[in-house]
Amino acid sequence: MLLSLRGVKIAPLPLIGLEVGRGESVAVLAGEGAGKSRLLRVMAGLLAPEAGEVVWQGEAGGIGVVFRVPDLRFLCATPREEVQLTPAARGLLAGEALRVRTEEALCWAGVEAGLWDREWSWLSAAGRYRVAVAAVFAARPQLMLFDEPGNMLSDAGEEGLVESLRHFAEVHGVATVIFTSRAARARRFAARVVSLNA
Repeated sequence: MLLSLRGVKIAPLPLIGLEVGRGESVAVLAGEGAGKSRLLRVMAGLLAPEAGEVVWQGEAGGIGVVFRVPDLRFLCATPREEVQLTPAARGLLAGEALRVRTEEALCWAGVEAGLWDREWSWLSAAGRYRVAVAAVFAARPQLMLFDEPGNMLSDAGEEGLVESLRHFAEVHGVATVIFTSRAARARRFAARVVSLNA
């Protein structure tokens, strides 16, 4: 197992026991306001659970997160700079290798090449969301966590994101967990759906 939740309690959710294997795709389905975003933060190691334990068996820094409104967390002036930030800061890549990884991630996520070096005002909400996905791709995590993926996208854009995530996960052996209140989205994005609804 890559990640295990053992008797984790996060109000108002019930006790949670969940295991995510390497390369697996899982959807966590629960209603609006049920605590999905807090559960995501617990799984990412950003928040401690009220009870229970989270066991991460991957590498340090091996979790990538795309929040519901990810552009509120952007730190750089352009999409290219934002996407190369994590691999550069961790000392994973530099020079030509960093450029190639960055541009590859932007392409995987469907960000138009003409926008890579533009200011954020040139990008739509959907474009900014795709940049956040590209930033996770560039970091090459072992586990990707998504809070309501596709909310910023059209139906066609959401289908494209599903294909991008599926292909990226297959090529790189990445596990994916999405958190959603929509059953159709859960089934679309993941092979296994875990319902936390009462």
